[in-house]
Amino acid sequence: MCCRASRCKLEQGQILGLLGRNGVGKTTLVNSIVGFNPPRRGKVVFKGEDITHKASFETVRGGMGTRAAGAVASSRHSALKKIFWSPSAA
Repeated sequence: MCCRASRCKLEQGQILGLLGRNGVGKTTLVNSIVGFNPPRRGKVVFKGEDITHKASFETVRGGMGTRAAGAVASSRHSALKKIFWSPSAA
């Protein structure tokens, strides 16, 4: 994993996209933030609370989420619709 130091601050309603070639740690970073794989060092702060060691279901209850790439295969949807699409809304 190439991600050694990451820092970003998002305001409510902002969207962050991670771009990079295969194997550079995009998925690992997201999984660490959401709580699937806790980071080895450092911390994750969400809404002013340290959530580094919280389980993923707790971070989702707190308002954080992620979606799998390729979950919407139809090309008739715009890129923004694909970002916000959820199976319950289909």
